[in-house]
Amino acid sequence: MSRDSSAIPAHEHLLAAYSFDGSMADRVDSGRECRLHGTSLFVDRPERPCLQYSGDAWLDAGVPLQAMGKAFTIAFNVLPIGALMTHMDGLPIYYVDYLCPDVWNQVLYVLEDGAYRLYINGVCKTSFTLSHNIWLQSLFVYQGNSQLGIRLPALSSETCLADFCVWHTALAPAAFSDVDAVLQMRTLSQYLRMDATLPGAPATVWADDAIPLQFSLPACYGALIPKPLDALPLTLELTWSDFAGVAREQRVLPPMALRRDAGFAASLALPALERPGYYWLCCRPALPVAGEECPGKTTVLPFSAQLRALLLDEAAAPHRQAGEREEISTLTENLSGEDWRLAIDPDNAGRDAGWPANLPEATVATAVPWIIQDAFPDYHGVAWYWKSFKIPRHSHPQGRYLLTFQAVDYQAEVWLNGHFLGSHEGGETPFTLDATDAVLPDAANLLVVRVLNPTKDAIEDIAFTQTPH
Repeated sequence: MSRDSSAIPAHEHLLAAYSFDGSMADRVDSGRECRLHGTSLFVDRPERPCLQYSGDAWLDAGVPLQAMGKAFTIAFNVLPIGALMTHMDGLPIYYVDYLCPDVWNQVLYVLEDGAYRLYINGVCKTSFTLSHNIWLQSLFVYQGNSQLGIRLPALSSETCLADFCVWHTALAPAAFSDVDAVLQMRTLSQYLRMDATLPGAPATVWADDAIPLQFSLPACYGALIPKPLDALPLTLELTWSDFAGVAREQRVLPPMALRRDAGFAASLALPALERPGYYWLCCRPALPVAGEECPGKTTVLPFSAQLRALLLDEAAAPHRQAGEREEISTLTENLSGEDWRLAIDPDNAGRDAGWPANLPEATVATAVPWIIQDAFPDYHGVAWYWKSFKIPRHSHPQGRYLLTFQAVDYQAEVWLNGHFLGSHEGGETPFTLDATDAVLPDAANLLVVRVLNPTKDAIEDIAFTQTPH
């Protein structure tokens, strides 16, 4: 990267540009300066001048919010010196896992058409709409009463900041030409994930049949993979558990390759599993970068498998021949959506207050899946979720009702209609509970989930620093 500020695209809508070349002055408006709250000093690095800070800091950009309008772009470059810090004061630092240490990383934050997008080194890290009303501090952007400010977390023991700019228009990452291609690929590998699906999205499959699977790479990632790369390797691992959760087994499946000429998509017929139980298929792509394979994110596809029932009692089913297989239909109800209720429990008193069976007065509407901090900014601790739903009567007399969660961060306790179904610990793994004895077919059901989202201070012997993250 050159020292002629080529990292700042020339544009008529540029509101502010700070180079930190020994001064906090704005290059666009000579009468404006930014202020940094925290410990910092000017450093003239070989690549570019910058502002080096330690610990958490805040940068008051001095830009009036009114001038930014309904579409804007915020861009800056950060250089984490040394090992990256994954948390501070016991809480996670958002997006730090997607940065590369000891090199300049470009952070781009765009608002356009009511949607926020965060890019790291030209790769879209996250996107959400204004309807989520997320507190922007979690994305390092903070809008005060009248002026723009940026939260600068301690990404490492020392962090450098350079080329901080604001435009009152939405710019695409292509407008920035200073992102190194190898760095972008390393960043992409940390985002890279596959979509894995069962055609028809059944919750239950037959263990004595071959199981069709489909894998695809989201188009937003495929567009960033350089043309010389024709295929992505994909590793597969299958985990089985019996319905009692006592036995457990893992096995590695043969790897696959997703080819560009097929749109980075592929199908696989998984051989008959032959055993009923819960299954989790884990798939993980890799991206070849500079002679090595950088693994991407793991996608987990949970499902349960049953053996087809053999009707041996001819008196109970005289219309069937002995040994004839009965087709048992499976109905899947998706309980995700915007109609959940949420309440926080900072005193951990919800159990004693009867929350497993009833809603307290102070609840707010929320979406699932989503994060607690949308409704309760900066909150970590115990929270409760409630969902009312109806479910039709099972078509089979001995049918079961299974409740599957893709993930709950970090510990979950689950009740249905006041009956405790079970608990699970682990923020990134799916789990399934048998709700057959508690469900009310063709009637109103109340699902209650108590979530322990750890903090630096232990709650029931669980602290953030002692959990996998």
